[in-house]
Amino acid sequence: RGQVTAKYYVLAWSFLLVGGSILALSKGGVLPSNGFTDHAAQIGSLFEVVLLSFALAQRINVERRLRYEAQSETLATARRLNLELEDRVHERTRELESLNHKLNELSVTDELTGLKNRRHMDQVLRLELERAKRSGRPLAVALLDIDHFKPVNDTHGHPVGDECLKLVAEIIHAGLRWPSDTATRYGGEEFAVIFPDTDAQGAFVVVERIRERIRETRIEVEDVVISLTVSAGIYAPAVHQGLTAEELVRGADEALYSAKEHGRDRTIMLNPGALIKPD
Repeated sequence: RGQVTAKYYVLAWSFLLVGGSILALSKGGVLPSNGFTDHAAQIGSLFEVVLLSFALAQRINVERRLRYEAQSETLATARRLNLELEDRVHERTRELESLNHKLNELSVTDELTGLKNRRHMDQVLRLELERAKRSGRPLAVALLDIDHFKPVNDTHGHPVGDECLKLVAEIIHAGLRWPSDTATRYGGEEFAVIFPDTDAQGAFVVVERIRERIRETRIEVEDVVISLTVSAGIYAPAVHQGLTAEELVRGADEALYSAKEHGRDRTIMLNPGALIKPD
């Protein structure tokens, strides 16, 4: 592009130089004097002006093209950077969402057993109770407590006790029938299960199967063989209106206490119409 402009400049000055030379030769008698030779300088100057105009126009076009290309390149770079930034933002957002999900999971998960913790159980129970009140569908709550667990810890140590808790948690979780059923570690050696859309008899069948499976399992930890049993209490009121989540848990706890009082290793259902006595 620069060479084209240079050519215009060379031709323009060449015409001026040739025109001036012809005029000088004409005045010196070397060339004959006529209309062309007498006006050769003006003619050369005219061609010079025309060619310089072409050169200027060419230069302007070149500058305009370069400016357009620079703008296009700048816009393309800006778009590319924006896309890269958006990708990074989306990637970072996904990472943060994943991390937030993991943190939320950790906040509602029992570290030892992998079951949901009491905080999660309280949240789910309130939601399921409200749903049961709206739909009129049944809802059952069960509490399971390992019988005579303290002597296991005292005799064999907490590592063995922890392994026992893990295995019991696995059996409880594996014994659930539906994805909506929620098993949680309620505290210590006590576990809770929420049974949405399940009446007392349905919950009783599931809990009994879990209880029998625990009783039949021999737990081997560090060359120690341990047999465990659990007592369970179930509360599945016929009418949910006016009840709170705390009262549902209290009802299951009363049934669990009754199972302990009647010899342990058994499941007892609280009468659906029983009054819940405040603590």
